[in-house]
Amino acid sequence: MLSWWHWSVGRTRRAALQQWVESGGRLVVDNLLVDPADEFVQWSGIDHTYPQEEQSKDNVERAWECRQLQDDGGDALAVCDIGLSWLETKRDVEWVLRDKMHIQAARVRVGRGSVTVINSSPFRNRSLFDGDHGRLFVAATQFHRGDEVHFMSEDDYPGLLTLMWRRGAPAVAIGLVIVGFLLWRGAKRFGPLAPALIAARRSLADQIRGSGRFALHYGDGRSLHAACVRALEEAARRRISGYASLEPDERAAALARVTGFDRVSLSAAIYHPGRRTSGELHRTIALLEAARRETLKRRRNSHDGSR
Repeated sequence: MLSWWHWSVGRTRRAALQQWVESGGRLVVDNLLVDPADEFVQWSGIDHTYPQEEQSKDNVERAWECRQLQDDGGDALAVCDIGLSWLETKRDVEWVLRDKMHIQAARVRVGRGSVTVINSSPFRNRSLFDGDHGRLFVAATQFHRGDEVHFMSEDDYPGLLTLMWRRGAPAVAIGLVIVGFLLWRGAKRFGPLAPALIAARRSLADQIRGSGRFALHYGDGRSLHAACVRALEEAARRRISGYASLEPDERAAALARVTGFDRVSLSAAIYHPGRRTSGELHRTIALLEAARRETLKRRRNSHDGSR
């Protein structure tokens, strides 16, 4: 049963229907069949005919009312929504429904099957319960117990976007994400991506601690160790005369005398800057800094005593 069906769309689909009918299928179509190229008319031999003269409004309104149609056996059926047109065919009909003047339903043999055309659309929505449409359905489809009927229509066929989502939802979703990202990236921004930092100056102690943490975490703390050794040696040159010309062991001994710290510990802290653990590096730097401060303290005390 075809209704709102485009006969000329899709040559493969049309050929499959024709082959199915010619192999013994029973095809029923209503007056909503779309056939702009008259391909269905040429194949089935059944055509629609319309009145030549313009009809009055009253005649048009009466034409859509239910009519009593009769078949060749004299059985009467009430069929609604026929309109002003009628059917014509030059082929031998197997079954026909007529009003007083014209054919309104006809069946012809095509191959081993049959084609039935109804000049109305009586099997859609609640129209099935109007008039004698139930009996008309049985007569048009040649319905028997155990038959399987297929209703085919393009009226409610999903749109292109619906089909795209049904058939390729992952691809559509990925495409939408990519498009959204490109739009976001190219969009005009109304402000900075991150809030501006407060231009406040840090204290000298914060600066020193920050620099020390940076030197401690990068380069295994070697740069920080070297800076502490340089600071200690500068203080020792001021306190100990001829310090720059002494050998390493003599320098350590001179620092031990001035500061009171262990000579071996001072020598290891100054002249063995190998890889140390974090704890060892902290203790080494603490010893160097303590020695530097003690050297400067002794120098200040000696200056005060000389006065």
